[in-house]
Amino acid sequence: MTQDRPHRVTGATDGSNRAELDRLMEHILRTLQSIEYGSIEITIHNSAVVQIERTEKIRFDRRSDPRPT
Repeated sequence: MTQDRPHRVTGATDGSNRAELDRLMEHILRTLQSIEYGSIEITIHNSAVVQIERTEKIRFDRRSDPRPT
């Protein structure tokens, strides 16, 4: 995440909190849509998202290897 303050994931959903939650969810959805293999870890402290970590795997199909066996 690029913002300094954490995103609250519980509590009141007034206009400003709702906008922050919408931005957070949009970011998570974009991350999910852009990864083919791997994992996304969301770290939460005191009911606030403080970090999103993405690990992407790149897989190679060994059956299509042009080298003779």
